[in-house]
Amino acid sequence: DPEQIKRSICRLVSGQEPKEAAQILLEYAGQSIEVKDIHTAKLFLDEAKTQTLKTEDAPLLAARIDSYQGWIALKNQQLSQARRYLLSALLVNPEDPFTNYLAGYLHQQQGQLIRAWARYLKAALVQNPFDDAIPALKKLQEQEGFKQDFNIEDACDFLDGHIYADN
Repeated sequence: DPEQIKRSICRLVSGQEPKEAAQILLEYAGQSIEVKDIHTAKLFLDEAKTQTLKTEDAPLLAARIDSYQGWIALKNQQLSQARRYLLSALLVNPEDPFTNYLAGYLHQQQGQLIRAWARYLKAALVQNPFDDAIPALKKLQEQEGFKQDFNIEDACDFLDGHIYADN
């Protein structure tokens, strides 16, 4: 029952600071997405948006909400919608490993293997990498057609400025 879920969400965040409430709601939304309970995830995200508007960290939290909405769109095979959400999130937080991982997955689904590689790598090269980024890179490298499309110039273009070279 959606109304019962909404009441439960209100009780969950009651008495919490908006930023903390939004973070809790995002965590629950992520858990709901993982178990494919998309309807409940959307309810958590809607309330997270409301809480986000009350915080000083609104842009970063809104970017995370966009990432989760992109994740839902990917789960539903709505690739153009996923792209819009993920681009919106990346404009605010271009180094976010989770969003870069999702963008890599999107590019892989669209057959854009070099772009997928770049996003997966970006998700793996940060201080707190996304756990699934390295396995995704390995799987991508084994995918038919990847090696024919990939060249060292692609790697250099992406890595320029990302790796310290001791000359």
